Amino acid sequence: MRARARERAALLFGASAIASTAFAAMAAASAKHATVPADNRLHDRMRRKMKGPASDAAKTTAPVVEKGGKWWIYSPVAIACAVAVLAAPRHTRRGQRGRRAGAAAILLVPALATVMSKGLDRWLPQPRVGRRRRPVDHPVFPSGHGFRAAAVALTTGYVVAREGIAHPAVALTLAGVAPVVVGLGRLVREKHLASDTIGGWLAGTAVAATLAGTYELTRAPRSGPALMRRLG
Repeated sequence: MRARARERAALLFGASAIASTAFAAMAAASAKHATVPADNRLHDRMRRKMKGPASDAAKTTAPVVEKGGKWWIYSPVAIACAVAVLAAPRHTRRGQRGRRAGAAAILLVPALATVMSKGLDRWLPQPRVGRRRRPVDHPVFPSGHGFRAAAVALTTGYVVAREGIAHPAVALTLAGVAPVVVGLGRLVREKHLASDTIGGWLAGTAVAATLAGTYELTRAPRSGPALMRRLG
């Protein structure tokens, strides 16, 4: 079991490295304004297609769904999921060590994502605001809403699935859809352009994969005491 946990952790850390590398490349391109032509094309195409009843519905729901990237939405959800992991029915429990590790990861990610989001706004070179509906000096890369929603949703979904609280297909689908919906809401409201949103998703994925990998290593039973008992 320890070997399988290490394999899962290695895959997750590898995914984090890939997402981090992609995010760094996107951040560098954004700072150099290399993403502006593609961002503007996608922005113009979206505006041309935002007509009719579907457009009205999107514009109406966007201010609501984007709230999923706010700390006062995702933090209570994460706390509720952590409690559910700790208080799972006996038939779904995978061991006290796993439950504690999972709950710790879920409780950590909201605070970590919130602090990191502020840090990225402050430390990263920022592109010009351009067509975004923002003040001239407002940080725009990466999308904080997209970043925080991805980090919290993916970490929580992974742990909930691994601990048997929900079917993996359900938990992971919801975890993947949530940051996409939040990010699209920001695009519809023109608070961000595509590169900002993709950058937020990549950064959030990197954080979630790192926490999930750490959780896998922490939840696995240690073989030392068991081996000593057998030898004794």
